[in-house]
Amino acid sequence: MLFFWDFGDNTTSADMNPTHTYTESGIYTVSLTVTKCGKVNTMTKSFNIDTTLSTSSFNTKTFSLTPNPSTHYITLSNSRTYNSIRLQLIDTSGKTIIDKEYKAVQSITLDVSILENGMYFLNILADETLQTKKVIKK
Repeated sequence: MLFFWDFGDNTTSADMNPTHTYTESGIYTVSLTVTKCGKVNTMTKSFNIDTTLSTSSFNTKTFSLTPNPSTHYITLSNSRTYNSIRLQLIDTSGKTIIDKEYKAVQSITLDVSILENGMYFLNILADETLQTKKVIKK
């Protein structure tokens, strides 16, 4: 099987899972061509890349999750009150287990006692800020 990536900025790769860094903002059309047993398939998608973004503008310590690992309940606490917080608990297969929205709270307790033991991901969308935390259920 052969792979050919065209990142839309005169850069290409033949790796199966390449990484690529854009140096300028813009709309880029990325295509992947896969050749297998003489058959060729091409997929194309456009992306709006903004190279001016920086992680320094995000406060990654806004939320705390305790106890973690947990057997029964986890409490999500934050340093300020958000207008809206949406929580999505997702298992490792990508299935959404919990999807709830809360208004004007600083602390939320989730019952995880019904979950199978394992690792989950908690997506926290607070106003327009998204954070993801790893949750371990024992």
